[in-house]
Amino acid sequence: IIANAPFKSTKQQSRFFGLGDEFNENSLAPDLSQLLSDNQTAHLSDGFLTLAPTEKQLLVEKMLEIVVAERSVSGTFTGTTRIDFAKMKLDEFAGISAYSWRENAVGISFGNGKIFTWRREDGKQKEIAHADLPANQSAIYLRIKAQGGEIFEFADSIDGKSWQTVGDKINFGNLEGARLAVIYNGKTTNVGARFDWLRVEQ
Repeated sequence: IIANAPFKSTKQQSRFFGLGDEFNENSLAPDLSQLLSDNQTAHLSDGFLTLAPTEKQLLVEKMLEIVVAERSVSGTFTGTTRIDFAKMKLDEFAGISAYSWRENAVGISFGNGKIFTWRREDGKQKEIAHADLPANQSAIYLRIKAQGGEIFEFADSIDGKSWQTVGDKINFGNLEGARLAVIYNGKTTNVGARFDWLRVEQ
C-alpha cells in the first residue's frame, strides 16, 4: 500500500527547536532555570540578562558563581551567547558552559583581559588554554560545541561570523546530565557583564 505522507509540506524541527532565550521578556524562558541562586539574582532589562550576587550572598562567599541553564535534550549541540562587557571590572568573569553541577563543568569564560577554557572536576578547576581578549571591543560572542556529551570545543568571535578556536578539544566524559549554561563569577553586586541571548542548535 502506498499513500502520501501526512504533513509533507511541514518542516521537521530540531529537538532543540524553541530552546534558548533572547532575554527580551520579563521572565526567563520556561526551559531555563537557575541552579545555584534564588530568582532575585537574575535581572532582565532592555533585552539583556544580568546575573548578580546579593549583598547577603557576598557575606557568605566572596567570589560568587551564578548560573542560568538550559535543559539538555541531546549530548550533541552547539550553544552560543553574546555578552556585552563594556562596564566589566577587574575580577569579573562571564562565559558559557556545559554544567553538570557546581562540582563538574567545562566551559569558556573571559575576564581580566583574557579568554580561557576551563575544566572543573570534583570541585577542582583548571585552566586549559587561553587567548588575549580582543582590544577596543565592548562585546564578544562565545561558542561551545558538544559531541556525544563527552567532547567539547570552544571558540570566540567579535562579530558572530568569524570564529577563533580557543585551545584543543576537551574530552570530559563525567558530565552526567550536563546542561548548557551561561555563567557569571564575581564579587560585586554592580555587575558589568550583560548576556544578550543564549541560542542552541542541534
